[in-house]
Amino acid sequence: MSIDRQKYIVYKREEFCFDGQQEYCELEDAVVIRLQDVFAAGALYTYAASIRTTVEILSQRSALGSAEVTEIERLNEIADYFMDMAAKAEATAGKVPD
Repeated sequence: MSIDRQKYIVYKREEFCFDGQQEYCELEDAVVIRLQDVFAAGALYTYAASIRTTVEILSQRSALGSAEVTEIERLNEIADYFMDMAAKAEATAGKVPD
């Protein structure tokens, strides 16, 4: 059995247009993790924890500029998003990916 790498295609929303007026390109460096996937919660919690670890390391610097503080805030928002998605996955997980 082989993995069908073409089963899901990922596009960036602002580059995708439904009226056919705009060209769009598949993102080659994106993957899909479905919340129903039995492995999704663990993968998403791990990803969020990795972001939080990076935030912790960045926060330990003695002199943070305003740009770094803004970046830390943005990273925290991203980590929160993935934690929320992990919790949703945990509540719905159960299907082995096909």
